[in-house]
Amino acid sequence: MSKEYSIEDLLDKLIGSTEPYGESVHDESAIERLDEVDRVLAWATDRLYQCRKAKNNYQYSMLQLAIKAREIAECYLETFDDLCEKSDKEKQNDKNNV
Repeated sequence: MSKEYSIEDLLDKLIGSTEPYGESVHDESAIERLDEVDRVLAWATDRLYQCRKAKNNYQYSMLQLAIKAREIAECYLETFDDLCEKSDKEKQNDKNNV
């Protein structure tokens, strides 16, 4: 009997842990793995972008793809806004590096 894997399971196996542990060796590897997360996000963003190209298409199925891509992107806007907000520690670090 074969095991079924979700896309999340496969990505976890391919990329590995990116969670911070506060242990230098692990965290350095996690930083490197974030480059792979970046590649996955770029791939996914490109897929959404390709679907959005059909946003003015007259064919129903193509328009539905464009709508679904927009809806997916909208779901992540707030999350990415939160991710981009600098912490107090980051702001302080910025001031110290000026």
